[in-house]
Amino acid sequence: MKQTENQKDSALLPDNTMQLLDGRFLPLYPREEKGCETNNEMYIASIKPYQSLKEKSKELSTSKDDTPKDELQFFLDNVFFFVAHAEDVLSDSRLFLAPVPVLCGLPFIGRNPFRYATLGVYIEWWMHNGFAVHKDERDKVSFIWALCGSPMTGSNRCAMVDENGLSTKITVGDFSKHVRSFRRINQRYHECKSIALSYSLRQVKDVLQNRHGSNYINSAYRNGLNWQNNWLINSKRELLDTIYDLNNRLMHHQMDAHAQELEKLVTQYLEMVEKDAKESATLQDKIREAKQKLKLGEISNVEYQQYISPMKRELDKLKHDSDFDMWDEIQQIFPQENYSLDDVLMWMESRKETECSIHVRKRIK
Repeated sequence: MKQTENQKDSALLPDNTMQLLDGRFLPLYPREEKGCETNNEMYIASIKPYQSLKEKSKELSTSKDDTPKDELQFFLDNVFFFVAHAEDVLSDSRLFLAPVPVLCGLPFIGRNPFRYATLGVYIEWWMHNGFAVHKDERDKVSFIWALCGSPMTGSNRCAMVDENGLSTKITVGDFSKHVRSFRRINQRYHECKSIALSYSLRQVKDVLQNRHGSNYINSAYRNGLNWQNNWLINSKRELLDTIYDLNNRLMHHQMDAHAQELEKLVTQYLEMVEKDAKESATLQDKIREAKQKLKLGEISNVEYQQYISPMKRELDKLKHDSDFDMWDEIQQIFPQENYSLDDVLMWMESRKETECSIHVRKRIK
């Protein structure tokens, strides 16, 4: 039976553990009743596309105990507390799988990819996707928690929460990237959610508060800013790699168009290098002979220096002349570029490897 894309990227492992994005393994704690993806259905609330959060709050059901509205506000009130203790959340599957009362429904995709998000899913999303962490001009940090919009058009009206639990609307750029990244992380843990024990958000707070106390704002800010900075650094590195790859492809394409000229130049260069190497070897032999005569007292130091100085200058010239001549020739072929001799030689090597690979494939056929 063919695996689905979700199964291939599932965090659930055969030994009843799950693997997080950073590679760590967490044991899962079985629960008494299987098949229910949340410990209590009250944890599920939905936000319809383009519907304001204020309008949605009016629709949330109420009960004598905590309602979904209460649970949602509890999550928002404690986002910074949970962020401050992210390492704890990522170290215990019961904390990681704590259900979060947010379910975003998107046009053309539906709710399925976003169902039953967990606290750990949000932590990983913020940690590995700095665009989900918002920083204003005063370095005040907020975390995006609701995705509302259309991935097809990019129109969106999302929500972010600040340190006071206040939720405000925000329109994000590249909305589809936000959707894809959150969906990919959330879907990894669907199987784990269905079989493993998880705490409620209130239980998570009790555990963490008993462990660390109530001092957390500075840690939350530090984590949020570090996550965003790390993401920016990685994004810049990926961008530079992409630019390098594109430039490399362009260079190879341009050199392919002048293949005959470049192959002729390289042949001439290699012949020149061989000729210069022979001349260099001859000069070095003469210098060694003169040094031996100096040691034997057959010539004075002044005579020795007068004899070898022209030869040393010639040796230095031989080391660089071929490269300079080659560079001038390359510039005549590509006047708008700054390609070097090494670039041409690397292109030649790549071309040989490609031709060899094609030849091997033809032989196999």
